[in-house]
Amino acid sequence: MKRKLVYYNGLLSIIMATLLFLNTSTSHAALIEPHAYAKQDRNDISSESSKMVLNTGAEDLTSTWSSTNKNSFITKEMWVILSKTSDGQAKEWIEVGQVKGGVNGSYHDGHFTAVKRYQNGQLTYTESTIGTGGTSGSFTYEIKYGGKSSLGYDKWNIYINGFYQTFWTVPFIKSVAQHVGIESNDNLNKFKTGTKISNVAYLKDGTYYLWGSATNGDDNSLNWSSNFQFNSNTNSNTVTFSNGGV
Repeated sequence: MKRKLVYYNGLLSIIMATLLFLNTSTSHAALIEPHAYAKQDRNDISSESSKMVLNTGAEDLTSTWSSTNKNSFITKEMWVILSKTSDGQAKEWIEVGQVKGGVNGSYHDGHFTAVKRYQNGQLTYTESTIGTGGTSGSFTYEIKYGGKSSLGYDKWNIYINGFYQTFWTVPFIKSVAQHVGIESNDNLNKFKTGTKISNVAYLKDGTYYLWGSATNGDDNSLNWSSNFQFNSNTNSNTVTFSNGGV
């Protein structure tokens, strides 16, 4: 994920997908474009844990996945950025949230997690479903540094509703940024206008703090948009997504 918005079709898309497959060791969610984002970013957070609440789950997402379109997906999720490129783009990260569509080529409607990290000297992307799918309703997701494994690796644990699910090993003890939003690699996928992410928070010195501000990170030509609001009276924040086609 996290690739620039590029449109192509027909024979060109087949050629490009083939080249991608031949020239990368990455296990991507999809080899097709475009990627579209409606999201909010905090690029100034050093944190050992990040948390968010999806007010509704994958029922607010619509995917065009089919047996002949197995890579198509749409997500509502959180990214924890662990390192950046020299021009400030995300380089290594962990993500968690809801997906509807292709995960490793198979259809999934529910929780998922993924990581972009170095393995054997190459950047690789790996993703995994969590549970059997079909989930709906509100969920709290957390990505939290879990210390060293028995083999000395740095662990980042994934929690849903406070319950441990799995972990990724990445050699960082803090993240450098957080992003939350909706992503799709198919411009026919949709989401329900008004769907929300709330209570986006980060951990500092053992205490969770809610985002008080955010930077718009929308990157699409589909008219998708996101809006961040912080309510100081209730000490709460909300990201609302609009123009999703539903």
